[in-house]
Amino acid sequence: MDTITLSKAKSELRIGRDLLVKLLKDCQIEVIQVNAQRKEITLEQLEHLRSIIAVSYTHLTLPTKA
Repeated sequence: MDTITLSKAKSELRIGRDLLVKLLKDCQIEVIQVNAQRKEITLEQLEHLRSIIAVSYTHLTLPTKA
């Protein structure tokens, strides 16, 4: 099982910590606690989050100039 730290995951996803934590909670993703400081998720979970973010961005609309 390959894993990635939450710090690296937020860099890969290009999102902030607060949004990452919200997505993890909303998706009911269990974080792997390696030690007191290090938390990780699996690469499969990272790809799941990536797909959710991609779908979210396709639903955004940019404001048009009047």
